[in-house]
Amino acid sequence: MAPPNKRAKKNDEPKTDGEPAFQMRNPSHIKNKMKRQLVMQKFRKEKKEAKKAAQLKRRREAEEMGEEAPAKMEPRTIDNTRE
Repeated sequence: MAPPNKRAKKNDEPKTDGEPAFQMRNPSHIKNKMKRQLVMQKFRKEKKEAKKAAQLKRRREAEEMGEEAPAKMEPRTIDNTRE
């Protein structure tokens, strides 16, 4: 009986809204520069897609609620934090 294949692909869980499926760890442990760049590129892309999905979800909820929609998110600035 052969030992189990260490490189066997694992079943990834389905992606949820607002959260990237690819969990970022420390990419510096990857010694191959090209592979490391691909991993970072994939992470950035999924993070960007998750952000867009969350924005779209908030926009749709605001349209459904109409007048009762929560206020738009205000960026945190130095002046805002002083108050």
